[in-house]
Amino acid sequence: MVLALAKTQARIVEVEKDLEHLKQCRFGGSDVEEAVSDFDRLWTILRAKERVQLMELLVSRVPYDRFEGALTPATNIPKFQSSESTSPSLLKILRP
Repeated sequence: MVLALAKTQARIVEVEKDLEHLKQCRFGGSDVEEAVSDFDRLWTILRAKERVQLMELLVSRVPYDRFEGALTPATNIPKFQSSESTSPSLLKILRP
């Protein structure tokens, strides 16, 4: 029991250090644009859970038209403006 308590306390210290580091991290628009400029590469390095989280952030709903057989994703990004560096794969998601 003492060993389990010591491991738990050590983990708490580790998590508190990580939390403090994250509080000091700041990301701007250029950081996000750089990260998604090569969306295919970004997608390949994400784990399944992270992919789901990213899609939940980007897409608010995906209505299905059964007569047309078409999906029409609606994004959570108001007035999305693409730039020359925006990945074509990301644009397919944001602007179907």
